[in-house]
Amino acid sequence: MPYVDDSGNIRGQISGFLFVNTSGNVWNEPGFRELIKRIVKRHNKGAVENHTEKIENFCPHMVQHTYTSLAYSAGADVKIVSQNLGYASTSVTLDTYTHRTEDKKKEQAAVLK
Repeated sequence: MPYVDDSGNIRGQISGFLFVNTSGNVWNEPGFRELIKRIVKRHNKGAVENHTEKIENFCPHMVQHTYTSLAYSAGADVKIVSQNLGYASTSVTLDTYTHRTEDKKKEQAAVLK
């Protein structure tokens, strides 16, 4: 997929997307929202039939937030996670998407000791 600057000039190619459809194309947000709705609807129908817990609908941003928080908590390199999200800087990722878990706080405290 081409990377285009604000003036419409192609500056390079981007690859390695986390969410692609069965054709290998990147999901756009409306399409991804519809996919999520279908998955939730199908799950909840089965939940009623099987007497199990239903799930609420969620948005793509929540998926991104969860991915980033879990990757960070698991010790993934913040620079790589930022690149996967399409950010040029790790500061957006760290400031916006990651929350220090209690385990991570203890781990960092041990590192500092």
